[in-house]
Amino acid sequence: MTTISTNSLLATLMILLTFATGCRHSTYDGMRAYIDEIEVIDTHEHQSIPWRKKHNCFDMGLYLHADLISAGMEEYPDSMRQIHDAETYWDHTEGYLRFCRGTSYHAQFINNYKQLYGFEGDELTREDFLKLSEQTDRNFQNYPQWLDSVCRKCNIQLMLTDQVWAPFNPNTGS
Repeated sequence: MTTISTNSLLATLMILLTFATGCRHSTYDGMRAYIDEIEVIDTHEHQSIPWRKKHNCFDMGLYLHADLISAGMEEYPDSMRQIHDAETYWDHTEGYLRFCRGTSYHAQFINNYKQLYGFEGDELTREDFLKLSEQTDRNFQNYPQWLDSVCRKCNIQLMLTDQVWAPFNPNTGS
């Protein structure tokens, strides 16, 4: 039996998709439909921080945070993290988002909101951010049910988690 790594399979599928976009539209659609039905068995996902009392849109963009810092944004102060007010986060972050639009982390951040929340834009406005933050906060109030719905939407059968709240304790989690 031949074993193919997840990364090799995904890379091959992406090459085929890239090639197919130059082909007839029906060929692309057929390949895309096939790929969308593949069950994800082995994945690495960063969990956000479910124990906070309030959540905002950026709680689903952990890697995007590194791009924002690279763009010159100062780290979120502890006082801001304790209150976790969406408007304060937007005001602190907005000016740096435009420097991250070309990064893969920004693209994935936007794609997450498209897939999980039906977001239709390519970048966030203040109104988008506040609306998505409200939805994120509401979903995180019932974290196990929300996470289960995410796994169903993304066709994930098994998730290997990176629990930022207990990174060295494999027996801790929700």
